[in-house]
Amino acid sequence: MIIAIIIAAAAVCCIGAFFAGIMYRKRIGEAEIGGAEEKAKAIISEATKTAETKKKEALLEAKDEIHKSRTEFEKESKERRREMNRQETRIQQKEEALDKKSEALEKKDELLNQKIKEAEALKAETDKIKAAQLEMLEKISGLSVEDAKDYLLKNIETAEVFKKSEVKVWECRNCGHIVVGTNAPEIC
Repeated sequence: MIIAIIIAAAAVCCIGAFFAGIMYRKRIGEAEIGGAEEKAKAIISEATKTAETKKKEALLEAKDEIHKSRTEFEKESKERRREMNRQETRIQQKEEALDKKSEALEKKDELLNQKIKEAEALKAETDKIKAAQLEMLEKISGLSVEDAKDYLLKNIETAEVFKKSEVKVWECRNCGHIVVGTNAPEIC
């Protein structure tokens, strides 16, 4: 019986040791799990902080890039506006120059038309005077235009044009030689 008691005591001790081992393992496991959870929380917290930092850095970089792009765009816009203003000024100056030229041409055209009218009026007046003088010549000479032409042709044919009844000074139209007499020299 002692043996049974020893075996029972050993069995109780074994069962107690078994339960103590389970409890010990449970505590160690819980401690490891608690440490692991704390480590996991720390890792998660660190990862969250890193992610937030990276997110902030990315936002700052994006804002910087947006600012640079906006500044560059505004600079290009100002340059384009300046160029457009220069072009508009040049176009306006050219338009003003063309307007001035157009006005000058219109004035010249008006002046030319006025001079043409004056010339036409003078020509008409000259034609009237010429007709009046021809009429007067016909009355004075007693010859018509046709009769005068016939008379001149007859004088040229008979060389009477180159003879005068009194002494005259004759000048050659080719060389300028001067001859004094009643007849023009035949050959100079």
